[in-house]
Amino acid sequence: MLEHSQVLLYFYSTIVQSMAALFAVYGIFGVYGFQTADNEINNTKNAFAEFASFYRSRIHSYGGHSDARMWLGKDFIDHLDFLIDKEKGTRDKVLLKAYTDYRTHIQNLETYKNNVWNGIIRSIVLVSINFVSAMFVLSFLDGLFRFSRIIIGWHLVATLFLSVLIVIDIGWGIYQAARGPARVYINNPRTNIPGRG
Repeated sequence: MLEHSQVLLYFYSTIVQSMAALFAVYGIFGVYGFQTADNEINNTKNAFAEFASFYRSRIHSYGGHSDARMWLGKDFIDHLDFLIDKEKGTRDKVLLKAYTDYRTHIQNLETYKNNVWNGIIRSIVLVSINFVSAMFVLSFLDGLFRFSRIIIGWHLVATLFLSVLIVIDIGWGIYQAARGPARVYINNPRTNIPGRG
């Protein structure tokens, strides 16, 4: 019985340590991807504010704040939707395309950030379930051996299955985080749009 206990002790401790190490690697990629996306969102918003400064009177005539830097916060997408809606009524489709490109790019970055964050949370939950489950079995190992070895066998199978799911999930998360957000070419027509203000 001591041999079985030691084998299970090594098995569970190895699984838990491996999952924790894999999650740490994912955390590095995830935090880097999250920060990179956040910086790119700020850079894109600032680039848009610079771009919009060429069209101050036009934006002001729509009823929007003429200085785009005043609305770079969380309602940035709402302001772009407002401008897109106003530009739909004009014949100037190039400026409409520029606004739409900025909006799409910001949304892609926000979606990427949310996916990375949700992946990290999901992995924390899965690794925690695996850890707590392994600690429970290790705490009551002798009693479980006396009660039923079938329970331990099923738990081993469940632990292996969950570990495979964690490896797949973390592997996919690392791939997503390393790949980065979808890129959008932003048509920034500062010099070829009539009616700049």
